[in-house]
Amino acid sequence: MFENGLTDVDTSDPYQVCAKFYLYLPPCCVCDTSLDIEGCFHLDGAEWFAAAAEYIKNQGWQCMPRREANIYDVRLWCPKCWSARILDDQVLQPKDLWRAEAYKRFQEFVRLFNECKCDTPYLLWFQLRDVFHEAYEAPKNTDLIQRIYDYAWWCIDQPQEENLEDDLTTCISVAFFEHISQTEAALEDMPNWFTREDVTRMKYIFSYMVSEEGFELILKQYDKS
Repeated sequence: MFENGLTDVDTSDPYQVCAKFYLYLPPCCVCDTSLDIEGCFHLDGAEWFAAAAEYIKNQGWQCMPRREANIYDVRLWCPKCWSARILDDQVLQPKDLWRAEAYKRFQEFVRLFNECKCDTPYLLWFQLRDVFHEAYEAPKNTDLIQRIYDYAWWCIDQPQEENLEDDLTTCISVAFFEHISQTEAALEDMPNWFTREDVTRMKYIFSYMVSEEGFELILKQYDKS
């Protein structure tokens, strides 16, 4: 993290913060992609930072800022492999893998995730849940539905955390699975994504929001020819 002293930098723009510290950034630790802002070296001061920020943005790098007291922290996502790092130490924190994976799988929603400040798995899944239900509106977006389910199973496959706020399996259960059957089209589509055995085993989750009556309606989808 970097303490105060970002002279000439508009700290409301995380890309300018990246520009200030790019000299200390080695290439991406996964795919070796480098930041390139050499085209604005002829500028100076605030103009340099503004131009450098545009260069970084146009290359597809994604930034997520976080302000905490007098500390400014920027997480940076590689445009090629979507691995993430914190500017000052090049470390991808394990608990942040969910974010890097989401940005990789849902590049069309990166701006939405940033604007909604999805700093936790729950906040991100609240957005994905809305996107999921909208995907069932005509014309049905099967590709997006598939990607959301795939990401959910990826989250479930991650190591379990002791803190429930960080545990991705708990997050998926609470923020996604419990709400699937609340949209009729998603309810009718459940046999394409879960077996009857899955549903029975996960009864507590699937019935939590819709009660016993709603759970029986889920089971009826498996009785249709």
